[in-house]
Amino acid sequence: MMRSVIIRRTLNATTATRTAPMAKRTMYSSPVSHKTATEKVKEVADNVNRKVGQGLASAIETGEHAAESVKNATGMSSGEAKRAVNEKATEAKQTVNQKTAEAKDTLNEKSQQAKEIWNEKSADAKQKASETAEEAKQKANLTAAGARQAKEDFTKEVRK
Repeated sequence: MMRSVIIRRTLNATTATRTAPMAKRTMYSSPVSHKTATEKVKEVADNVNRKVGQGLASAIETGEHAAESVKNATGMSSGEAKRAVNEKATEAKQTVNQKTAEAKDTLNEKSQQAKEIWNEKSADAKQKASETAEEAKQKANLTAAGARQAKEDFTKEVRK
């Protein structure tokens, strides 16, 4: 008999600790930012790097085509061949300059967009921090007023 009472009490004590109510968490949802500002800047820089690389590759291809066309046109005089090569080199240089300018413009645009996003996010964070600080201040004032009132009530009760 005594053994079964001990076992029941032990089981009740262990299940009571297992099923003790836990503090509930408040639900908070906000839009998830998939990329940080640093990741976005890295992505933009990588895209610019690719575009510059593609521009340089196309310039190299243009130079190779120029060399190939000079080889095929061996019937030209040396002066004509030099002019043809110079023309192709000038075209390649212009292509590289154009691609570089496009890449620079793209980088400037993306950089400006990232800056605007950063400013917007920091302004939002500042506003939220200000609101939270104001709420905390109000709660502290309410708590202090309640404590003062409780103190006054207590002193009145003690004096009676």
